Amino acid sequence: MFETLREKLKYSNKKIILFIIFFFLFLFVLLIVAVSIKRPKEIKEPEKPPIVYRQRDHMGVSLKICNSKEGKEKELCFDQMKSNEASREENIKKCLDVGDFKIRDECIKTLAVYRNISNDKLCFSIADKVQRLTCLDWAIISKRDPGLCEKYFVGEPFEEQECKDRISAFELGEKGGKEAIFKCEEIKSLEYPNLCKWKNFETKFNNNCNDVPEEFRDYCFSYYIASDAKNETECANIPMEDHKKFCLLKVQAGGWENIGYLDSDSDGVTDWNELFMGLDPYNPDTDGDGLSDGEEMPIYGYGTNPKVRDTDGDGLSDYEEIMVYKTNPNKPDTDGDGISDGDEIKNGTNPNSGDADKDGLSDIDEIKYGTDPNNPDTDGDGMSDYEEVRDGFDPLVFGKVLSDTDGDGLLDIDEIFYGTDRLNPDTDGDGISDKDEVDNLTNPLGEGDMDFDGDGITDRDEIEIYKTNPSLADTDNDGLSDYEEIFIYKTNPRVKDTDGDGISDGEEVKNGSNPLV
Repeated sequence: MFETLREKLKYSNKKIILFIIFFFLFLFVLLIVAVSIKRPKEIKEPEKPPIVYRQRDHMGVSLKICNSKEGKEKELCFDQMKSNEASREENIKKCLDVGDFKIRDECIKTLAVYRNISNDKLCFSIADKVQRLTCLDWAIISKRDPGLCEKYFVGEPFEEQECKDRISAFELGEKGGKEAIFKCEEIKSLEYPNLCKWKNFETKFNNNCNDVPEEFRDYCFSYYIASDAKNETECANIPMEDHKKFCLLKVQAGGWENIGYLDSDSDGVTDWNELFMGLDPYNPDTDGDGLSDGEEMPIYGYGTNPKVRDTDGDGLSDYEEIMVYKTNPNKPDTDGDGISDGDEIKNGTNPNSGDADKDGLSDIDEIKYGTDPNNPDTDGDGMSDYEEVRDGFDPLVFGKVLSDTDGDGLLDIDEIFYGTDRLNPDTDGDGISDKDEVDNLTNPLGEGDMDFDGDGITDRDEIEIYKTNPSLADTDNDGLSDYEEIFIYKTNPRVKDTDGDGISDGEEVKNGSNPLV
């Protein structure tokens, strides 16, 4: 009997425990429901500003997203879609068809710089001056061709030399070694001697300054200790005084993040950049020509040399040329009459003859473009006629509107890229406008079909027959042009390694092996 009673009690205890557990679970659920009911309605957030889609955010823009927008926002969204597509396909022509100039510029620069297409002509289709020059710099560096410096900076000796020095700096820095580091010192233009040495220290000496030739050891130690020092004791080991001073300031300020943008002399160039370029970080005008170092910097400034009073060596200081005589400080003979600007001033003649309003655009060209030869800014938008024509803007329309001078549907900056005449809607005179020829893949410069990438195969054949990229001379980036692959080596122009042996077709041809076996 006792055994039976014990079993019943045991069973009852289990039931009681289960009942308590379920009861508390029920109370917990009721509590959650009650809180949810009492919670105030969610306050609607104010509308966020339009999303600015990043160039490489291909998933961020879709047809559905763009169709949900309205007006200008919708147009920008579709332009971004087109830009993303052009970037994925590495299709230059699609970039040129983008309507919004900012998105279009970013698309072109992405292909020309980040995708290593290195088409220097393409850079001239970028509307923004700073981005255009940056693109051109990288295209020329990647090609390592000093001839391009002579081509694009003819009559501008300082820019031409800077361009050549830039190539030398990269070549010598990559070559490395003691002989190369001595040659770095021969480079005279602005930051490039130091860029050359720095690349050399980093790549060939593995940051070990003890192995660097004695003449350059102080610079090496100063550069790396100032960069890495965490305390004043480490700064004290720096041999060069300006670097030591900067290092101490950095440590006292609590690190790079608090001093990276320090500009002690307020000249527009940070102290660290001045030290790197050999300028005086405590003197706003290192060469004492009347222009600050920042005003003389390339791209953002006048492009003159902040270490030299007279960049082009014509006898006039950079300040006199820019602020007084309105001549070109990078060109010794601004009007090209065979007499230097300095001699013309000395002789009492006009160094800007043929340019009545001194805007940099000759009177003959002003007549061509319909601008006023006596007014440096015909449309009064704050940008000179010369600057507008040079940058592909319309000098007759207020507010930097990109121009189509001959009205053929191709922007002037695109005509530069295609090689067509900005003043003639039908360059080859065949009765078909340049724009129609470009759209139909025929050649606007003469008979036959267009060969956009200059690889020897027409765009029409690349698209319809070979399925290669008409924007790229080497579709698979294996070091052989599409033409060479199709007609000479019989390799696949769309596959980098035709025989799949782990060595690219270009490397095999270079090494004398067979890319098909």
